Amino acid sequence: MSYCQEQVIILNKKTITNGDRWYSLLSARLGRINVLVKAAARTSSKLAGHLEIGRKSKVLLVQGSRFQRLAGAQLLSAYQEQDCDWQQLYWRRKGLLLAEQLVLTAEEGKEIFVVLDSYLTLLGDQEKRKNIPIYYCLLQAHLLTWLGWSATTEELAQINDIEWQTLSAQQRVILSKLTNLFFHRQLSWSLKLDWLKKIDCPGASFATLNKMVDNYYRYNLV
Repeated sequence: MSYCQEQVIILNKKTITNGDRWYSLLSARLGRINVLVKAAARTSSKLAGHLEIGRKSKVLLVQGSRFQRLAGAQLLSAYQEQDCDWQQLYWRRKGLLLAEQLVLTAEEGKEIFVVLDSYLTLLGDQEKRKNIPIYYCLLQAHLLTWLGWSATTEELAQINDIEWQTLSAQQRVILSKLTNLFFHRQLSWSLKLDWLKKIDCPGASFATLNKMVDNYYRYNLV
């Protein structure tokens, strides 16, 4: 058997027979990996507390003949999770599910790990909590672009049955700026975050773009 240590974000978990659990993990080096943890669902498990969904941990993996098993785990960050903050929990879960759906290879995992780690950190920042929907919208658009998808503002509007010509001139300018930024292929995630701060956008336009990008993602996924 071979052993390796990986830094991972826990994307999902599923309890199976005898209290064992399958965990879906996102590794910066290996991409998405599924591991079996024996007796993780039992109250006596010492590993389960380090493997809560949406947290970052350092894990020790064992490569078996059929699948990987997890032999150890150490919690690194809970991203300032608030159990009673339903808004934070909702947008956190959406981000995790998005990453789980999109990550297929190790190469994809490297980029998505960095972006998801930054996104979860933003959700834990009290001062930036009000902008959570637009951060999720940016997360979607950035990952779609990185995986090779792209869209113009007019295309987004068409998918959402929005008549482009019926929008005001100000709305078209704002949405075009945001679309060009979000789907820009050459800009890094950190640069997009910095530039987003410079665009003065009313909440209604944020909500419209969020809906447009979300539907675009669903449209292409199907």
